[in-house]
Amino acid sequence: MQHKRLKIYVVLAGLMLAAGITAGTASVESVLCHAGPAMDEGYGGPALIDCPAAMRPLVDRYYGCQHWGGEEPYDAERAAQIEAAVTKLKCDVLDADIAAFRTHHADRPDVLSTLGGIVDASLEE
Repeated sequence: MQHKRLKIYVVLAGLMLAAGITAGTASVESVLCHAGPAMDEGYGGPALIDCPAAMRPLVDRYYGCQHWGGEEPYDAERAAQIEAAVTKLKCDVLDADIAAFRTHHADRPDVLSTLGGIVDASLEE
């Protein structure tokens, strides 16, 4: 059993070296939640890398609510379209959902920082 385990460690070490990763140079950032380049799909939010799965739908809702909140209801049909989108996205409870997400992930400063960066950046636009 120890022989098999040693082989696994040797293979893993070889793969790490081939990828340019050593124990002293492995980047901590590679395992922290962070935003990547903007995505083209949806409302154009950033890619989320190594973040909790629940963060993607929350960020998508945030961008969706920002988008629809800025639309003009120039006629009854458009007003109904906007209202339907805002209702589907649950924009009325988004702030509470973001607060609950932050509370749930309070032990992950990388997650809180990434979420804050997204929310703060879009508010400045």
